[in-house]
Amino acid sequence: SLLKNADMVVDVSFTDLFKKNITVQSALYSGLVLDFEQFEDGSLRIGSYTIESSTEESTVDQTEKVASSWAFLADNVDFTNCLMKVKTPDLDLELLIEKAELRQFTTREGKAGATFLLEGTLDKEPVRIDLSNLQVLPFIDLKGDVNISRFQLSEIAGLLKETLPVFSGDIGLDGNVDFSMGEQAEIQLNYSGEIEAKQPDIGSDGFATRAGNLKWQGSVHYESAEAKPMVIATDGLLAVKEYAVEVPGAEFINQESLIELEGKNRVTIVDNVLVEYDGRLLIEGSFVQLPGNEITEEKLLWQGELTYDSDKENTGQYVGTKGELTLGPLQFKAGEESSTTLVNTTDLSWKGALVYGQEVEGTGSYVQLAGTLDGKGIVTELTGAMKIEQELIALTTDSKIHFGE
Repeated sequence: SLLKNADMVVDVSFTDLFKKNITVQSALYSGLVLDFEQFEDGSLRIGSYTIESSTEESTVDQTEKVASSWAFLADNVDFTNCLMKVKTPDLDLELLIEKAELRQFTTREGKAGATFLLEGTLDKEPVRIDLSNLQVLPFIDLKGDVNISRFQLSEIAGLLKETLPVFSGDIGLDGNVDFSMGEQAEIQLNYSGEIEAKQPDIGSDGFATRAGNLKWQGSVHYESAEAKPMVIATDGLLAVKEYAVEVPGAEFINQESLIELEGKNRVTIVDNVLVEYDGRLLIEGSFVQLPGNEITEEKLLWQGELTYDSDKENTGQYVGTKGELTLGPLQFKAGEESSTTLVNTTDLSWKGALVYGQEVEGTGSYVQLAGTLDGKGIVTELTGAMKIEQELIALTTDSKIHFGE
């Protein structure tokens, strides 16, 4: 059967048909089970019914869409203890609806939006969605709170197996969502709250990246529309613990015990990409390995502003920073065991501005420095050859270095 062990009570207003309204005054569904399964050959099973896959090519109707004068209204719709199962060759999900309430839903334009509440589990993990506004015409508008305590990325790994054969970890979110999409595909999304990933592990034959914990706390804004720039703006804190990335083909390894990125970031994408950031970056317990080179760093702290433009004034890439950077203790190791160069420093700092860009007139690029570089306890050692110790180094500069093609 299509509906298993279902109790349904539906109260429909027939007098509203004269107003071109299909109105459900109240509806109660209890114990409803919807079971969908798609097979490898494209056939679809719904309950005990199977729909064979079609080999006929579908055609797209090019006629102009005309808005219907009819509307669907649902005043009170309730679901209790309902189950939905969706299974495909690459997906297997189970949604248990312990309670769901839809109030004052309508497709009639100009009417107030509905409210929607869902409490249940997704693959046996708690889910709660509480929308204070649900509107589908003349545009889609959703506002409300969303809480998904835990979703296993392995549930959707099959969808990505061709590009990301390794895709696992747990993700959860708890925040407020405000989403709208207009008739011309204008999209606006605002999210405020937390997003957390536990033990994320993503990779392919060419790279592997993982972390013990990744957590975002703050707000995210996204907007896009035809003939307008795409904008992504964030304001908050991203904290990553026990992060690692490896590229076996390049013999590259990068590990950090802690990464914190905090502040305001705005990305604008049109003909070029513009990134504007104002905030703080903290890295602790860093280790970088490349063929013949190793860098070990206990702490990096940067506070300031950064601007990146992929094509500034139609000349090419531009990177500009202004702020303060401190490093230490830091060790750089290069060479083989028989001939190794070691550079150690207890403290290294830069305060000022640094710019990399392309020449507006002529060819080539440049690096511009304006600030002060300070270093303490610098030791440079070439195995078996020499050792240079510098207790203190200070350099103040306002310079510009030009590079040719």
